[in-house]
Amino acid sequence: MFEEFQQTAKTIFENAQRRGALIRNPDTARLKALALEEPEVRQTKYGSILADSEPMSRAAKFTRNNVDTRFGQAEYELLENAKRGLAEEELVSIDVQVGDGTEGITARLIVPRRAAHVAYGGLRLFKPAMTDSPTYQVIMFFDEEHEKNRSKPLPQKQIAIRLAHARDGRFRGFEAGGLFVKTDCLNPGDQIEAYYACLRPHTFLENVSVTDDGSIDFYDLSRTSNGRAVIERRDFMHAANDINARRIDNLFLITRGNIIPAVAKLTHEQATAFMVLGQSMESSAGDPTQAGQIKNEFFYDPFVAGDRCDHANLFYDILKSNARINCYLLNTGFVGEGHSYKDITLADTMGILDSLFRGGAEDWHLSHKTGLVIPRSIRAVDSILMRPEKLFTAAEFEARQRALNRQRAEYMDNFPGIEPAVKAVFQTRAVAVGQVG
Repeated sequence: MFEEFQQTAKTIFENAQRRGALIRNPDTARLKALALEEPEVRQTKYGSILADSEPMSRAAKFTRNNVDTRFGQAEYELLENAKRGLAEEELVSIDVQVGDGTEGITARLIVPRRAAHVAYGGLRLFKPAMTDSPTYQVIMFFDEEHEKNRSKPLPQKQIAIRLAHARDGRFRGFEAGGLFVKTDCLNPGDQIEAYYACLRPHTFLENVSVTDDGSIDFYDLSRTSNGRAVIERRDFMHAANDINARRIDNLFLITRGNIIPAVAKLTHEQATAFMVLGQSMESSAGDPTQAGQIKNEFFYDPFVAGDRCDHANLFYDILKSNARINCYLLNTGFVGEGHSYKDITLADTMGILDSLFRGGAEDWHLSHKTGLVIPRSIRAVDSILMRPEKLFTAAEFEARQRALNRQRAEYMDNFPGIEPAVKAVFQTRAVAVGQVG
């Protein structure tokens, strides 16, 4: 059905052009003015604009793609609804460059004028372009369920979203214009560059609290803790001009769990296995009704399409072809529980990264308690964070580790086509075996 989706986008665009109801590629100032026409969009005292999203969390659970799902009558009806819903609307259309522009990939976003803030945020992330044949097209429209959704928890909302890897070890970026920043409790002590970038006039804020005088309160999480900002790369001092990397030397996988060390060194087999496991903690960004629960998300990506085993095996091939890549597992949550609870702070994680890059992570060895290769010490970081077994009784920790290993192995059984060396990682008691040093 790709052709039908493509034709629908073309029809909507051309119909608006014929009606004189298309605002095509407005500049930043015009687009900002259009966004400020919306009753719920506000301007801060810094000149930036703020909007609340609906929903306030990712809508991955409402997303289907035509690789994993056979599209049919429901999708045809969705396309007809889009044409009807936008037939009388004034539309805003922006064309943007995807990546650094060298490959000529572009995207077009079409939204009703009453949702111009979405286009404004998009134009902060990507660099503007002008094309008559965009590579990708995104259309946003509303029906009568939109207002009803505001009062519903995420799982009950009525939303419909319908949506091709290099083997050389390079990384290609997509968003050359800006960066996403998570804003809950953002402060200059922890993240000075992100904090001050969020106060710049061209920043786009979403789901962030603003007081009556236009001041931004990053600590007010009464509506949601899923606050976001799009900042321009030029406002972030350490953001490189080039969004591509010629080579990758270090790969960090982020997880959470109270018996997982703050950092562990992984073999390439382990790194692939942990990517398949995709174990993390649900947050308000995903599903607020399940926040705090441990979940598995293949490759940490709810939007992956196609054969998962092919994805995993390709990733493993890339690592094997680039032996220089060091792989690490980072626990960014906490260890222990109750009276023995130890938070892994942002300062701890930054200290770990600093030691890995500049020296200070000493004496890597296999921990037989966790089955992971850990450092004996890390400069300026409490060593207890690398030894969660010391925060439990021996029997309790062993029982928890055994249960975790079993859960990991059972989850891997969902992917029978994965390379045997990767599949075997969680099928032995020692999760991490291999090179140390």
